[in-house]
Amino acid sequence: MSKKDAPKKLKSTCVAALKVVGSGAAVLWLVFTVQWDGFIDKAISTDWFMLSIALAVFSLWIWPCALRWRQIANASGYPVSLGEAAHGYLIGAFFSAFLPTAKGGDVVRGILLARRRSVSMGGVLATVFAERFIGLIVALFMVFLSSVMALSRHSEVKDVFFSAIGLVLFLFGLVLLYLNPSFRKLFSKFIHKLPLSRFQTATGDFAKVLDVCFNRPLLLLSAAGFSLMNQLVLIVSGFFIASAIPTFDAPWVSFFLVIPLNFIAVLLPSIGGYGIREASFVIFFGWFGVSEEAAVLFGMFQLLFFWVFSVVGGFVFMKGKTDASK
Repeated sequence: MSKKDAPKKLKSTCVAALKVVGSGAAVLWLVFTVQWDGFIDKAISTDWFMLSIALAVFSLWIWPCALRWRQIANASGYPVSLGEAAHGYLIGAFFSAFLPTAKGGDVVRGILLARRRSVSMGGVLATVFAERFIGLIVALFMVFLSSVMALSRHSEVKDVFFSAIGLVLFLFGLVLLYLNPSFRKLFSKFIHKLPLSRFQTATGDFAKVLDVCFNRPLLLLSAAGFSLMNQLVLIVSGFFIASAIPTFDAPWVSFFLVIPLNFIAVLLPSIGGYGIREASFVIFFGWFGVSEEAAVLFGMFQLLFFWVFSVVGGFVFMKGKTDASK
């Protein structure tokens, strides 16, 4: 290994170690927090009919996401059909489930589309970034609104309320910074001084996609609407999962707070979100009096649903590889 590669190797090792620590610490905390006898009792007493309804509702999550990506990609000059976008999300779910990162599948679906269409990888990845960023903003907005509704009954939520405000202001500040002409000029100068022409091209295409998104308010509004639909699907599915678990007594407003918060929590360093996902449900639903055992079971059922689509995505990926080799 050359001296130039050493810092990269050290950085990747540190990131991997941080992810292992994140998931490991969360799993250890769950092991010593949850009463596993009570967990088994609740699992045995699950209402499987309600759980099947939850799975049916959960299966709708892919369509708002696929519509959001297709809309942004098409507007940015990287046309993709609804079927391709849905397949991309399924393949992304497969890689997110089995790669050591909860969002690695997003990069994979972007790379696969760019290679299949022989277009700019930077541009396609920008469409992925843009639609995911919009989804994050919508999730934070829902956390903000639901925490306002929950503040009167649950004082613990006030920390979430102020944290959501802080994060929204930070992200809004980043957007304003990017829109500033002086910053854009400085950024462009910096990119064009880099010796790697491919990187320059990819970064330029990335910036063009962001320009398209920021200069079309109706496009942003429509993408936000699809993000809201996706969150509502997860919330309704979560409500049915909770209804299937004995003694899972949480107010309806909690699902509007907890589900988006979990989406944000999975962004923390971890191996595919494992451990972090389940621990976040224990903490968040605990604010509303839900037992640790019921909350962990809730998280595991939702994870099982995601695995179902991950396996489907694996078959879609393998079928695409087989068709390409013919």
